[in-house]
Amino acid sequence: MSFFNNLSIRLRIMLVLLIPLIGLFYFNGERSYKEYVRMDKSKELIQIAELSPHINATIHRLQYERGKISVYLNASKTAAKSQARTELEDLYRKSDEVLAELKATYEAQDHGVYGDEFTRLMATTLEKVEGIKSVRTSIIFNQVSQTEAVAAYTQDINMLLDLVEYLGTHAESAEAANHFAAYIALMKQQEAMGQERALGTVILGQGMIAANDREKLSGIIGRQEAFEDMFLSYAVPEDKQA
Repeated sequence: MSFFNNLSIRLRIMLVLLIPLIGLFYFNGERSYKEYVRMDKSKELIQIAELSPHINATIHRLQYERGKISVYLNASKTAAKSQARTELEDLYRKSDEVLAELKATYEAQDHGVYGDEFTRLMATTLEKVEGIKSVRTSIIFNQVSQTEAVAAYTQDINMLLDLVEYLGTHAESAEAANHFAAYIALMKQQEAMGQERALGTVILGQGMIAANDREKLSGIIGRQEAFEDMFLSYAVPEDKQA
């Protein structure tokens, strides 16, 4: 207190007035920072809402392609092969349009709100999915086996599913997180069902089921059941009815 007592009356008055102002600036600054964080988070959620449907659409296109390549590769008659090729090339064009929409949507967004991890993951995934074009060419000219082609598509689909799952970690509330977890589990169950159909087509083309294919099939069915259980554990009654 001796320091305060030694000050002039003018300085004492200024100091008394300054202390509340410092507190006011501090609390206003803290409030502004929290508001900035909230707005930044809202922007991220808006971008996730814009981006997710395009990722999902790309997944569905690749799943559809994967199912159709088996028809093409197993076609033996010339006429059937030609028709299957026309249909497959049409699918390629439509899938490329969906992928272009995904890339355009993402490129127009502010990547900074996602963070470095997602930006890196997104870049790696888009580069990998673009690589499916070389696999398509090999399929058209019968330069790749059905098993190899299916595996290439499945890998790309799983990478896209990882993107959706990563976005789900940014849910703000427990309720939103549960909705996202249920949705991801449902998507993964559907993907496992697609893998089962693709493997079944391979087995039919071989005319027999090998021991390793039987083991793969069992694992795929097991994953379907696990993802169904996960979906039911997170889903609300409205989700289950939908």
